[in-house]
Amino acid sequence: MMFMNLDTDLLRSFLAIVDTGNFTRAAERVGRTQSAVSMQMKRLEETLGKPLLLRDKRKVRLTPDGETLVGFAQRMIDLNDAALSRLTEPELTGQVRLGIPDDYVARFLPSVLAEFSNKHPQVELEVRTDPSLSLDTYLAEGELDLALLSCAAVEDHGELIHREPMVWVTGANHGAHEQSPLPLATTEPYCQMRRNALAVLDHQGVDYRIAYISRSYLGLATFVLAGLAVSHVGESSVVPGMRVLGEADGFPDIGSVDVGLKRGRGPRSAAVESLAESLTRSLKSAAVLEG
Repeated sequence: MMFMNLDTDLLRSFLAIVDTGNFTRAAERVGRTQSAVSMQMKRLEETLGKPLLLRDKRKVRLTPDGETLVGFAQRMIDLNDAALSRLTEPELTGQVRLGIPDDYVARFLPSVLAEFSNKHPQVELEVRTDPSLSLDTYLAEGELDLALLSCAAVEDHGELIHREPMVWVTGANHGAHEQSPLPLATTEPYCQMRRNALAVLDHQGVDYRIAYISRSYLGLATFVLAGLAVSHVGESSVVPGMRVLGEADGFPDIGSVDVGLKRGRGPRSAAVESLAESLTRSLKSAAVLEG
């Protein structure tokens, strides 16, 4: 029986194309010429016997088989790098203090922390969940090494690594969205997400009242699930018991919010940079798979 293997170099170039959207930037990322990357993709498609990429003048798009390969390719690269790191690189030690808003904890953190802990078992992780504005303050005060921040709440948000679509939600078995004035659960006045949401309602001429204010996603979710209010949340934060409201319900598109990764002002250890790389890869992969 003949066995075939997928070349990790080909998979790295494939993921670089997916991430950057074109061959030129992908070639720069992997340190090859554009023609070399094109030949790599031809080899990869020949190996699998399926087209993976659709090329046009503006952007490279994935075929259905290409979309399937993304997840497998990322896991293979992760396992390859983890094995090499564990067996050949000096073992990382020390502490990393990470801050993350609570609406991203359940979605992104488990897989990232599991991968990082398996790869670097001697590194002590300390995780703090709080609103972005508070996390930014902790960074400035030297209490955190790294934080995910909502760009809607913090102007200096660091490196942009994720774009999260925002949606309107109501309780699945409640009629808060049908009330007038509309009861709204929202964030504090400084938050750009709140300002965007209110601007959309004002533009539509919707009669609303701010019924509940919460600094955290958990607070907003509680009011929605109890049927007390409509709110605006990230698409990835929609949970069972919520119903997404669209234009058919009288709720227009609310846009998106960017998520940044910001480092603290102290020395950047190898452990901090390794976790930053894992977070960046995880959120960028999520954006590709959802898009």
